[in-house]
Amino acid sequence: MEELTAKKDFTDIYTQESPYEYLKETRRLQYRIPDSTKPLYLSLAEQLYNKLHKPVNVLDLGSSYGINSALMKYNLTMSQLDDFFLKEKELTKEQARQFFQKK
Repeated sequence: MEELTAKKDFTDIYTQESPYEYLKETRRLQYRIPDSTKPLYLSLAEQLYNKLHKPVNVLDLGSSYGINSALMKYNLTMSQLDDFFLKEKELTKEQARQFFQKK
């Protein structure tokens, strides 16, 4: 992988309705941090649940397209998201909704 000398600028990608370009670029860059941090986030949520004895809501700030939330809520990996969202450039919202409902 080509080493980056500066942080990648995703500004033009973040404004798009679909995560297609974002996931395509993160796959190209081999960016898989959400897979690595998922166990930590799940552990923290479980600890809070055990302490509070009630469901915990997680606000996914700063996570492009809610990637961390999707991985946690639907027990997915980045590769599974890539496989679905990158199979066609123009997926409809209904196709995405159906994908998540099946999980």
